[in-house]
Amino acid sequence: MTTKPSWYKSFRAALLETDWTKIHELIVAAESEIRKRQNLLAEGQSGTPTERYALANAMNSLRGLQGDLVFWQKSAESAISRGPATAQYNRSAD
Repeated sequence: MTTKPSWYKSFRAALLETDWTKIHELIVAAESEIRKRQNLLAEGQSGTPTERYALANAMNSLRGLQGDLVFWQKSAESAISRGPATAQYNRSAD
């Protein structure tokens, strides 16, 4: 059985989180763990090209997730801002 590195555990936690209010915090934690590992590799610690690729891919995935989070936040704000008007429209239809 292989043990997953801490950066991978943090990355996976961010990707699998379903509560949008917690995702930003998890993205920040995962990015920090990934940067730590990248810095160690840059200082000459042994690492494989596969690991370096996985780290870069994980960072790109987190950027995509951050974009999704921004979209969700804007959608939620939009729904809140148009909520009363929609409720008023529905009341007048009754």
